[in-house]
Amino acid sequence: MDTFRVKAIAMVAVLLAVGAGVWRYAEARLGPHTSVVIVTIDTLRADHLGCYGDPAAETPHLDAFGDSGCLFEHCYCPVPLTLPSHCTIMTGLYPYKLNVRENGIHCLAEEYVTLAELFQEEGYDTAAVIGAFVLDKRFGLDQGFEFYQDEMVDADTGRRAAIGGFSERQGKEVTDQAVRWLGKRKKDAPFFLWVHYYDPHAVYMPPPPYDERFQISPYDGEIAYTDACFGRLLKELPEDTLVVVVSDHGEALGEHEEATHGLFVYDACVRVPLLVAGPGVPQGRVVQENVRTADIFPTVCELVGLSPKQRHVLDGLSLLPLMRGEKPLSEVDCYAETGFGLYQFGWSELRSVRNGEWKYIQAPKPELFNTREDPLELHNLLGPEGESQDGAGKGQGPLKELKAAVEEIEDNWPSFEEVAMQEISPEASRLLHDLGYIDNVVPPVHQEERADPKDRAKVMEWVGILRTSEGDPNMSDEDRMEICEQVLAMDPGNLDALMHRAMLWIHMDELDRAEKEILEIMNQSEAWKYRAMLPLGQIALKRGQLYKALHYLETGREHMDFGSGIHTALGKTYLRLHRIHDAMDSYQRAVDINTYSVPDAHNGLGLCLEQLGRLEEAIASYERALAIQPGQDYISENLDRCRERLEG
Repeated sequence: MDTFRVKAIAMVAVLLAVGAGVWRYAEARLGPHTSVVIVTIDTLRADHLGCYGDPAAETPHLDAFGDSGCLFEHCYCPVPLTLPSHCTIMTGLYPYKLNVRENGIHCLAEEYVTLAELFQEEGYDTAAVIGAFVLDKRFGLDQGFEFYQDEMVDADTGRRAAIGGFSERQGKEVTDQAVRWLGKRKKDAPFFLWVHYYDPHAVYMPPPPYDERFQISPYDGEIAYTDACFGRLLKELPEDTLVVVVSDHGEALGEHEEATHGLFVYDACVRVPLLVAGPGVPQGRVVQENVRTADIFPTVCELVGLSPKQRHVLDGLSLLPLMRGEKPLSEVDCYAETGFGLYQFGWSELRSVRNGEWKYIQAPKPELFNTREDPLELHNLLGPEGESQDGAGKGQGPLKELKAAVEEIEDNWPSFEEVAMQEISPEASRLLHDLGYIDNVVPPVHQEERADPKDRAKVMEWVGILRTSEGDPNMSDEDRMEICEQVLAMDPGNLDALMHRAMLWIHMDELDRAEKEILEIMNQSEAWKYRAMLPLGQIALKRGQLYKALHYLETGREHMDFGSGIHTALGKTYLRLHRIHDAMDSYQRAVDINTYSVPDAHNGLGLCLEQLGRLEEAIASYERALAIQPGQDYISENLDRCRERLEG
């Protein structure tokens, strides 16, 4: 049986199973108070869905849903980062108007009107269920929601989510919360519900059975799992619900030397799926024109009859004419930007504008692509200084207009440096760190000195390895030092690499060398002052300066509470000062943050418990330490001694 026929049969089966939740949309008509659901699936590339042409995708529910309404073949987000992209979806405004351009350090101000606020004014019940801390209410997207479920806990047990501590939760828990709210709401009132699935975001760890079926491509396993969650949600919705499915951004998956997203504005990360189905939406329509996620706000407003009030002129346009098959008078500009490289590493920000098939990226080394002929954006039609190269003559007209569009935004709106940053709490820093976000804020660098991220892509990958390998017994100090030297050779002055190198010197007992490097880092960046407290405390501890170590470490804990290292070091210090209960608290905190890669914290807990006479518990702690890092003589000696005491 050929692949196409198998897929067709599977699709029919899905449609029959969820037909009450899909085919019904084709016959419904828009009511005066139509309920609306927006489903955002984090980090979902359009080309990894069956309905967007991936024959290997296991996304039957999303595929069937796309067939039941309108599918937008070329939809683009304005920034490949979760928080600012969602702010655009919910307001219809680009990030530069919202002053929200990065995760964690920016917040949506109350002056901007969200879809939820418009629905709330019309008497709708409003609710949101969030899959990750990056969209926590402290970042402003809770405006207008009566119910904003952003606590990363298991809905049934009340225990913290299994992935990343409190930082994210799986699609099952998100769906459970959404279904529970749907069951409790007032049945006679229309509702607006936002459901956010985070599962396709790195690290890719699909649950069973998807982990076994997608060993080669766990990213696609996460998507398949999310599709199943979406299918379950869809069946719980009333028949006349308008549903929008969209992603905040895509995922590079190694294209252009980027492993995940954030650094570049190539289509792998800014092209997203957009599916709309429900009353008033034509069935089976595929829209080929370029559209933006900024268009969702005015489209939903027009579909349900809301007045799209907003502080600024909307960047988005209603998509209803395209959904009805009308041709636009002209192509819209699709804008995208990222300041990730600037905020995290001091490199240049990037901006791009697309019109039709032409896409211009403003950078120290600018780029122009004809995306119809070069969809992977591999052949830049501009020279190093932005001049047209041979074969790019036909792009000269579009190039001038696209550059002018970028320059108009630069001239009339705040720069990346001018956007006020909110202070990040220690807990917020830890949770963002758990999600894999590199949460540095580096000192500003003069525009002419900023590196092109294209020349530094490997650096971000290496820094990510350094950060995620902290405490990993499978990576040697020599391996880490080699990565540090590679980073510094490519990106001299990289603070991450300098700090990691200093930490390695501490481990090698080169204390004077490490201390000098750390003090130089502190002189370069005020933002890194508190990060320096841990290594300075470790140096003092190794020198036997216990109270000096305590000062550094307690200061660091107050401001940078997210890492297990500082709590392990505090545990060691308290233990040497005979403050047993304080030591236990610190070791336990380290274990709570990162239970699978802190053998020293488990060993320290064992020492505390042994001193308190709780020998069986101490033995269990020593055994956990050895399970993480087998062959450590000092832990084995502690375990043997404790067993002898228990037996004697």
